[in-house]
Amino acid sequence: MREQTASRRIVIYAILAVIGIMLAISITGFYRISLLATDLEHVIRQQDTQSTLMHRMRQAAQERSLNLQSMFIIRDPFSVDELSLAMSKNAVDYIQARQQLLSFELDPQEQSLLAEQHRQTSTTATVQTQIVSLLREGDYAESADLLLGSALPSQRLAMEKMDRFIELKQEQNLSTLSNTSKTIEQTYLLMLLLGLLGICLSIVIALMVSRRIDSEIAQRQQSERELRRRELHERTIRDNIIDGVITLSANGYILSCNRACSDIFGYTQEAMTGQLATMLLPAFMQLRASDNLSLHLSRWEQRISGQGRKFTGRRQNGEHFPAELDISRITLEGETIYIIVLRDISEKVESETRLAKFQQELEQRVEERTNELVQANDMLRHEIDERIQIQQKLVHLANHDTLTQLPNRARFSEQVELAMHHARRHQRLIALLFLDLDGFKAINDNHGHGIGDQVLIEVGKRLRQVVRQEDMVARMGGDEFTVLLCEIKNTEDATLVAQKLIEEINRSYVLGDHLCHLGTSIGIAIFPFNADDPDTLLRLADDAMYAAKESGKNTWCVSACCALQPSGKKQQS
Repeated sequence: MREQTASRRIVIYAILAVIGIMLAISITGFYRISLLATDLEHVIRQQDTQSTLMHRMRQAAQERSLNLQSMFIIRDPFSVDELSLAMSKNAVDYIQARQQLLSFELDPQEQSLLAEQHRQTSTTATVQTQIVSLLREGDYAESADLLLGSALPSQRLAMEKMDRFIELKQEQNLSTLSNTSKTIEQTYLLMLLLGLLGICLSIVIALMVSRRIDSEIAQRQQSERELRRRELHERTIRDNIIDGVITLSANGYILSCNRACSDIFGYTQEAMTGQLATMLLPAFMQLRASDNLSLHLSRWEQRISGQGRKFTGRRQNGEHFPAELDISRITLEGETIYIIVLRDISEKVESETRLAKFQQELEQRVEERTNELVQANDMLRHEIDERIQIQQKLVHLANHDTLTQLPNRARFSEQVELAMHHARRHQRLIALLFLDLDGFKAINDNHGHGIGDQVLIEVGKRLRQVVRQEDMVARMGGDEFTVLLCEIKNTEDATLVAQKLIEEINRSYVLGDHLCHLGTSIGIAIFPFNADDPDTLLRLADDAMYAAKESGKNTWCVSACCALQPSGKKQQS
């Protein structure tokens, strides 16, 4: 009997020992997994914060580059100043984010990568500052070369360093997750092996532990989703509402408020949270504490929901101020929430008061001054219109031929230089055609200079009809014209256009009772084959035109440096 009792005691003790061991193992396992989960959450949150700060740095650098490119595209001095201020703000955002990032403990590889990125970004900022100075001076050509040759490549390298830092953080997250997952799997395996040595109770305990861990993981994931949802909700309110925003519960207590609300009332956000709305808006609810605040809010909402209403607000120092208030109600996961958007209209009310005070005096003065102002305004408008017309005429006369209204020599030279710059950057060809009319002197001698002028006008119109819209036709003087062909594929394109010009000019000119006939000799010079500057290119085209005249007139000739010409056409020697 005693032996059975002892055996029973031994079995009970053994069972209790097994249970104790399994409980100890389970407790140890739970504790270890909890520590791993906590450490994992801390590490991932810290690395996500670092990645977010790097994203902010990258966004600030990218916006600075976009603002710089906008300066180059707009080419307006006022816009350059505005975009320069925006670039300065981008630089401040970049520095703030970098200082926050440096406050974290980074490994040597991250510190080295961050230092390389900062050096590259500093280099980019220096080049961008030079470009802004050039744009302010109006040097668009040099600024464009500096932008394409230095700023954008340097910006691209800096972006690559930032992207590498973000990738490194992502790799660290994956590595941390992998190591933690392996540790958790090892813990499960150890518990499973020890459970196999126990009895059914050990198996039950192991199952309970497994279910407990799965439940904690699910709860943690749910908590993270809920946290992200709330953060997104709060961020949306903060980022998109510049007025004071207050969220109220169904019974009138403040759930949250933004920074603008704190600036308006003078309280900290913590001091306002959890208080009744009457703390800020005394006339918001005139009820006792025992009244049904939810019912009152519903009735009050029916009166002003969706509309702006003027209220009197009370600051922390006791000062009252006029405010305009909008209220709306939403239901979030079955819970009724009131959103109040409030703006301080003290300045508006003060302005209205001042306006009313001086309105009577102004009305008296207006009546006396109306006739004088109307007369002065008419004279000023007439003078401005005349000046604008004169300025437009002067600009037009400075850049166009008075007879044919085509661009003149100065305007044409500017366009040739711009076309060369564009073609040189994009490795394109351009052609300059120099035309001299054959037989024009005979028209002047036989029909008079009036008919000759009409012929020149008609020639200008025909030339414009042959070339493309992006090409340019100009009159150099007398009976000499030039044509600029932008972005041609080869020399044959220029010769085809020259042949079409000859055919178009050869058509008869019927001017009243006068019938006239003309021919033209065309010289062609190709950039960059013949010359690398506008003056030389124009001179070579002129020489080629004289060569065409010597070969019989009413034909075209290409400068000697170009490719071989089609049979039947002469080339300048």
